[in-house]
Amino acid sequence: MRLAAIAIVVAFFALVMGLDAAVAKPTVSSVRMGVHPDKTRFVLEMDSEPAYRIFTLPDPYRVVIDLPELNWTPPKEASGEGVGIVEAMRFGLFAPGTSRVVLDVRKPVTVRDAFVLPPKGGYPHRLVVDLTGVDRATFMASRARQPI
Repeated sequence: MRLAAIAIVVAFFALVMGLDAAVAKPTVSSVRMGVHPDKTRFVLEMDSEPAYRIFTLPDPYRVVIDLPELNWTPPKEASGEGVGIVEAMRFGLFAPGTSRVVLDVRKPVTVRDAFVLPPKGGYPHRLVVDLTGVDRATFMASRARQPI
């Protein structure tokens, strides 16, 4: 009887701790893209500094950004039609614990830069990904250096 009571208490704490972990998922509050003379910039605003992994895929050309499982709160308009060399953006849960952003791009690209900006000037953490158009040979060669 005593072991059963201990098992119930352990199960209860495991459930509570699991709920706390689920609630603690990072939250994306904003998504934006901008066109600059030499690049297209993609920015995710988040309430905590994200771990990330970025790689590209050919045929069709895509940029994939894997992140920890996220709460996604931007308006629905934040996905869909793209800007610059980004044709469209999709987001979803790829696997338990992994959220995925896919940028469908109009042509071969290279990830020119990827970095996280800390909170500053009223902005939260920002994951910034700069994309530049390249030829197919350069695109395929850059795949050997992935992921970022």
